[in-house]
Amino acid sequence: MPKGRKRAAIQFHYGAGSLSRLPRLVRRMTPGRSLLLIVDPGIASIGERAEALLEASGLRTISFADFSGDPRSRQIEAAAQAARAAGAEAVIAIGGGSALDIAKLAAAVAGAEQPVESYALCRAPLPAKGLPCLLVPTTAGTGSEATRTAVFTTEAGAKVWAWGEELRADQVLLDPELTLGLPRQVTVATGLDALVHAMEAVTSRRGGRASRALGLQAVRMAREALPQAAEAPGNLEARARLLVAAWLAGRAIDLAGTGIAHALGHALGEVAGLHHGRAVALGLKVALPRNVRAAPEAYAAIGRAFGLEGSEDEAVAEELPLAFAQFLEKLGLDQQLPEGLSLERLLLTVQREENQPMLQANCHSYSQPELRALLEALLPSPA
Repeated sequence: MPKGRKRAAIQFHYGAGSLSRLPRLVRRMTPGRSLLLIVDPGIASIGERAEALLEASGLRTISFADFSGDPRSRQIEAAAQAARAAGAEAVIAIGGGSALDIAKLAAAVAGAEQPVESYALCRAPLPAKGLPCLLVPTTAGTGSEATRTAVFTTEAGAKVWAWGEELRADQVLLDPELTLGLPRQVTVATGLDALVHAMEAVTSRRGGRASRALGLQAVRMAREALPQAAEAPGNLEARARLLVAAWLAGRAIDLAGTGIAHALGHALGEVAGLHHGRAVALGLKVALPRNVRAAPEAYAAIGRAFGLEGSEDEAVAEELPLAFAQFLEKLGLDQQLPEGLSLERLLLTVQREENQPMLQANCHSYSQPELRALLEALLPSPA
C-alpha cells in the first residue's frame, strides 16, 4: 500500500473511443503494475476490452464484479479485500454509479482497519492513505465520477453516504461510445438523475455562482439530449452531450449538495426498491409546486434553461412544474408506485439522519405535515 499521496485536481479525459487511452492514463496515475479492475457485471464485454488493453501494456489486473444494484457495505468490503490480497496499487472502475461508488470507497479504505460503515455520514474521517482511482462511467446520470461522495446501503438496510476529499477520483475518462448499448429505461432513469442533480444544485441553499452556472448548463444539455438519446439509442452526439451534462451536474452537486428530491428518492429506493433516477425524478415532480414559490428567481433561470420563455420570473417559475411533468410523460417514465407501501415508514425514512443535509439544503424547509403531503401525492390513490 502507498505511504500517501497528494490530492490534485481531477484529470479529465473525453472523447469517443477514448477507452483506448486507458493504459496511458493508468501509467500517469501510478508507477505500479498491479490494478484492481471493478466492472459492472452487466457490461462484461467492455470490461474484457479494458482488461485486454491493460494487460497488453504490461499491467496486471485483478477483476471484481461481485455486486448488483445499489452497492452494499459488504460488497465494498469485498472489493477492498480483493485490492489488499492482490497488492493493488490503483483502482479502476468501469460502469454505472454503483461500480464507481464501490471503487471510490474501496480505494479509500483498502489500507484501513475499520469497516466501511465506520465512515458513513462523516462519523469518522476517511483514511488519508488511499489508492489512486480512475473512473470510467458507462451511464450518464449519477455524476459519481465528479463528486467526493459515495452512496451505499448498510447491512441494516439504511441508504447512507460517505463524503470526503479522499473519495475524489484522480482520473476520469468519458467515452460516449461506452453508453451506446444502454436500454431505454436505463438511459431515461440515469439521465433524469443528472437533470435532477442540476436543478437541485441551482436552487440549493449551499450553492453559489459556480454551482449555479454548472447546473444551468447541465439542465440545458440534458433537456435536449435525453429525449434524443432515448428515442435514438445510437445517436452518439446525444449520448456525448448527456455524458457531459451528467459530469457538469455532478460537479454542481459536489459544490452545492442536493435537496428534497433526493431525500424523497432515497426513501423510495429503500422502501419501494425504485431505481434511484426514477425515484428522484418523481420526488422532484411532487416538490416543484412548493419549491418554485420559495425560489422563483432560481427556478425561472432553470425554466429558461429548460426551454420556457418569459420576462417575469414568477410566471416562468410557475410554468416549470407542468413542463417537468410533461417531460416525464414524454420520456415514458413509469410513475406508478407499487401498492401497499407504508406511508409512515416512508415518512420516517425521509426524516432520518442521513437525509437531513438534503432537507436542510433545499430552498424550502418542509414541515412534517408537508412531507406527509408530498408522500401522499406519490402513493397510489385508494381504489
